[in-house]
Amino acid sequence: MLVEDLPNEAAAVALAERIERAVSRPIRLHGDEFRVTASVGLTFSPADEVIAANELLHNADSAMYQSKRQGEGRVSLFDESLRQAADRRAHIEELLRTALTKERLVVHYQPIIALHDGSVAAIEALIRLRDDDQSLLYPVEFLGVAEELGLLMPIENAALRESCQQARVWEAAGHTLRLSVNVCVGQLADIDAFEEMVHKTLADIELPADRLTCEITEHAYLDANPRTLQGMRRLTAAGVSFSVDDFGTGFGSMTYLRSMPIQEIKMDRSFVAHAPNEPAAAAIIRAHAILASELGVRCIAEGVETPEQHALVSAVGVGLAQGHLYQSRWRRPTCLPVCRKRRAC
Repeated sequence: MLVEDLPNEAAAVALAERIERAVSRPIRLHGDEFRVTASVGLTFSPADEVIAANELLHNADSAMYQSKRQGEGRVSLFDESLRQAADRRAHIEELLRTALTKERLVVHYQPIIALHDGSVAAIEALIRLRDDDQSLLYPVEFLGVAEELGLLMPIENAALRESCQQARVWEAAGHTLRLSVNVCVGQLADIDAFEEMVHKTLADIELPADRLTCEITEHAYLDANPRTLQGMRRLTAAGVSFSVDDFGTGFGSMTYLRSMPIQEIKMDRSFVAHAPNEPAAAAIIRAHAILASELGVRCIAEGVETPEQHALVSAVGVGLAQGHLYQSRWRRPTCLPVCRKRRAC
């Protein structure tokens, strides 16, 4: 709606609330009652300022999504914080559209430690996005935007290939390490293309399939269909492993282990963070370790940051762990070669 000559913001909010109430009135249809809610975003064009129509629409749209995030039936005003968020979003979109052509993708590597002897058993590849000022954006800042833009799959595919190249360098140097990479829902949804890409990547780089572990989330399980499961089983038969990330936090976690070819579970870092002070969290970690042992799959504790957390996960029988505690001790340049000297960790 375009409304002219409003006296102030309060009048605009009052009008928006009237609209929301009108929209949300129950509708009766064939004996049933339905209710629709509205999320309203407002923005203003001051009389003494010229604002382009598309900018006004964009600002109102940003305020509307703010209402959606706050819950049903909300009204939000576009303000400076939303303007900054919108500008930040536009900047991230620009970075993502040139991520592959300008080599903005950076792959960092975090060690996964065997707790019985402290050796590096595997490496997880973690994507970063390089900004124009050379600072690095973390996945939480850009992966959601990449998914909305339809760019997540090519980005994840490029990261998989680059990390496999690095793993091959380590393999050639005599370091036999499993490589763990994150796989998005879209890649598994188009399982035939993903399977072909994985086989081609491993063949081109000459990396054994049993060096690769693909990490999936609960969303991947929820979207899985028989064709996806068949493709995952074919990859497993070829040697590729599948790991469940953030295990124990979703209602489908146990179903993963029944229906999907899973060789590894990674318990959520929230359990590890609270385990030293919360008996319930420690019991959950112990249960994960027992479950993994009974099923014959690997168990990894994520987010180990303190000696107390390390001692606890070691004591309850967790086989592997990763986190900043080990990252600070691991000095890759002195023990592992770097692929083309282009990527740091």
